[in-house]
Amino acid sequence: MAVFPSTSFRLGSLSADRLLYWSFCALFFFLPIWTSPVVIAAILCLAIWIFSGKAWKDRDCWIKAPWLAPVLLFMVLPWIALLWSPDLKEGLRFATKSHHWLLTFAIASLKVPDDDFDSLLKAFLAGLAIVAIISVLQSIGVVPVRDGIPTVLDAKHITGSVFLVFGIALLLFYFVNTQGFKQKSAIVALTGLFLIALGASGGRIGYVALIIVGPFLAFLLMERAGIIKVAIVGLLLAGVLFSFTTVRDRFTLMQSEIQRYEHSDPNSSVGIRLHMWKGAFRIFLQHPVIGAGTGSYKQEMKQFETPELTWRDLDNPHNNYLYMAASFGIIGIFALLWLLYAFFKKGWTARAKATGFAVFSYGVIICIASLTYTPILALASSHLFALLMGIRTMTHEA
Repeated sequence: MAVFPSTSFRLGSLSADRLLYWSFCALFFFLPIWTSPVVIAAILCLAIWIFSGKAWKDRDCWIKAPWLAPVLLFMVLPWIALLWSPDLKEGLRFATKSHHWLLTFAIASLKVPDDDFDSLLKAFLAGLAIVAIISVLQSIGVVPVRDGIPTVLDAKHITGSVFLVFGIALLLFYFVNTQGFKQKSAIVALTGLFLIALGASGGRIGYVALIIVGPFLAFLLMERAGIIKVAIVGLLLAGVLFSFTTVRDRFTLMQSEIQRYEHSDPNSSVGIRLHMWKGAFRIFLQHPVIGAGTGSYKQEMKQFETPELTWRDLDNPHNNYLYMAASFGIIGIFALLWLLYAFFKKGWTARAKATGFAVFSYGVIICIASLTYTPILALASSHLFALLMGIRTMTHEA
């Protein structure tokens, strides 16, 4: 196993790389759990990266990265689009969200053995397991659902369900690449926990993502299994999900919400999304080249408000693609597609390794989830996106 030399200061026996590594461990661990520790861990990572001198000394780790150009474009576009934003204050609120992309450069500069990057993913799984256990206990009434207690239920079900699907994808990789019976049994048990938590979450986009992504990833990992076995995996996943009353109720509710929207009642989860998507597309048609500007969506949507609409002051369309189109026009769509291309290419090239498979699978999941919410704006999902963009998937990247 390769051991990388320290590139900057030492604190006792700890190098800047080891301090940065443990900070990233904390960040990955807390991503599924709490917002405040995520913010603190992210600040700590960036502080160590900058003040240790790694940001400058190890700049070759990201200057030569194939993802540099699309990431930079994605970072600066919201700031440039402030020039034509109708609401500078709101625009600044959105532009500052791009700061998490600095984590991409920081983690790309991390020089530790390859196994340590794999441990970052396991730290994420450990944090996800904790919130999954709490959520299952909440679903049966043992633990209350209230502020301050981690959960994937209620308001947290969108990001929570996406993370659970990503966790299941990682566990599938580890199951295929693990030999020991005890290890496989533990992976199966943890997968079962995640499935139960997902079923209880109410996150419909998570259900759809798992049904689509599960068989696809199984095909990639079990190339000799054949289409029939992969199809069986898909049917089993769908069968397990629809065995939960919550899942069946959520899809039944979706049908009634669509009917309500058709009868001019947009005040439901599905109805308000249809209203937001329709409005975002209209905004794009009004500003097709450069968009309406950063943070413009709330103000632009006022022209489409109707008397029966009770959900107002909508600040994004809950759709990555329409958000970029409405805010930045064709340029924004290009920036997003270029970013996703770099992300998928990075993951596909190294899909045989845990980190590469994590990048690729998260990309697929995010592309699906982006249809009904905006993960590039949500704190936890956007941080994970940035981290996986910069994470080392092959030794020669260091």
